[in-house]
Amino acid sequence: MFYLHNLIEPYDPGRKIWIMEISYSTCSCSHLPANNVTEAQQADYVTRIYQYRRRYLSGITDRIFWYQLRDPGTL
Repeated sequence: MFYLHNLIEPYDPGRKIWIMEISYSTCSCSHLPANNVTEAQQADYVTRIYQYRRRYLSGITDRIFWYQLRDPGTL
């Protein structure tokens, strides 16, 4: 993130960076088991993302977008 900021800053000073499509899957997909987390882990991770942004990246990032995908058949 800091590398990208340092790359952009000389050409467009003050430009904020948007973090797009942050997410953690709770799907129990057998073909990608390393990417699966529990709902409790997902809640913990998303909380940490926003805390990290507020603590360390507030001068660099302007937005974070949480990507949500629902499994078929769910409400």
